[in-house]
Amino acid sequence: MAEQLAQLKLKLTEAETAEATARTAAGKAETALAGARAKLDTVIEALPEGLRTPEAVVAQRKALQREQRQLSEALEVATQQD
Repeated sequence: MAEQLAQLKLKLTEAETAEATARTAAGKAETALAGARAKLDTVIEALPEGLRTPEAVVAQRKALQREQRQLSEALEVATQQD
């Protein structure tokens, strides 16, 4: 009976140690997450208002590609006239 009690106490100690380790890891993860969120917010705030969403970036990219095509076509026409 005493041996069983000693084994149970050992298991309890091991479980408490594992719990403390898990809590420490969770705390570190929460701190890292908060830091990452703060960095993301800083990066997003540094972007122009019109480029803060993926959709806005895609729309801007398409607009720039259209403009590039138009300029390339205009250059081709201009060089053919010379």
